[in-house]
Amino acid sequence: MTKNQALAKNRSILPQAIRDFFTKNNFLEVETPIMTPIPGMEPHLTPFETQLTLPSFLQNSPLHLYLNTSPELQMKKLLGAGFGNIFNITKVFRNGEIGGPLHNPEFTMIEWYREKANYMDLMTDCEKLVLELVQISRLESVYVHESQSNVQIGQGPGYQLSPKKTLTYARPPNGLTDKPTTNKTIPYQS
Repeated sequence: MTKNQALAKNRSILPQAIRDFFTKNNFLEVETPIMTPIPGMEPHLTPFETQLTLPSFLQNSPLHLYLNTSPELQMKKLLGAGFGNIFNITKVFRNGEIGGPLHNPEFTMIEWYREKANYMDLMTDCEKLVLELVQISRLESVYVHESQSNVQIGQGPGYQLSPKKTLTYARPPNGLTDKPTTNKTIPYQS
């Protein structure tokens, strides 16, 4: 197996693990449109615009559409319609976000909504999901910068990240991967 094939195989594991996590926690996976007639309402995001050319018997001028910057609006409509706990793994597009290795105008986003929940419930969901993905990815630990504490996998629940902390994960030891051991920092934004 080539490195690219191994990477593709490993890349396919995480979306399935995310689906399994939410399914076992009684969430329904939903799909939202990629093209929408109304752009997202985030003033700091610039959507890509496109046109749908309709047959002349339907309409003479093209229909203006936008590539989705987030599934939030459509998911909140489903939540309001009584769909209950829902999640979505989808492609989103943000114009003007090119710059460096961490910004790509097209990326995959996960978004979920839980009925009758507060932000602490969502933080618990996030913590459990991250820890499960860390286990599946064979990472060794999750490190929280501000507290200078190392959260070891399998140590039990109870530690919650605050919205302003920074999460770092460590790669597995060299023997388990073809990449060197590195740390990567992910700012956790609320």
